[in-house]
Amino acid sequence: MMLLRERQQIVIFCIAGAMAAGFVLFRYLPLRKKVKVTEQTRTTQAIAIAKASAQSKQLPALKEQLQKLQETVGNFEQQVPAQRDLGTFLHKIAGLMNEHNLKDQLVE
Repeated sequence: MMLLRERQQIVIFCIAGAMAAGFVLFRYLPLRKKVKVTEQTRTTQAIAIAKASAQSKQLPALKEQLQKLQETVGNFEQQVPAQRDLGTFLHKIAGLMNEHNLKDQLVE
C-alpha cells in the first residue's frame, strides 16, 4: 500500500512538472518574446514621435526663413533682361559694383 502511494505521488509530481514545463515552454516564453518585441516597437515609435515633435517646432522658423528668401529673391527671372537689353543690365551691375566698392568681380 505504501509503495503504491509513493508511485502515485511520483506520477503526480512528474505530471505537475511536465505541465509546468509545458506552460513555460509553450505559453510563457512565446508571450515574453512578444512583450519584448512590443516594447521595442513602442520605444522606436516614441523616438520617432519625439523627432517629429522637435521638427514640427522648427517649422514656423523655416516658413519665416522661406518667406524672407522669397522676398529677397523676388521676381529674379523677370529682373534678368532679354538678350537685347544686356548692355543696360551690365551697366547697372557696374554701377552697383562701383557703389559698393567691389572690384575684380566676374559677371557671367
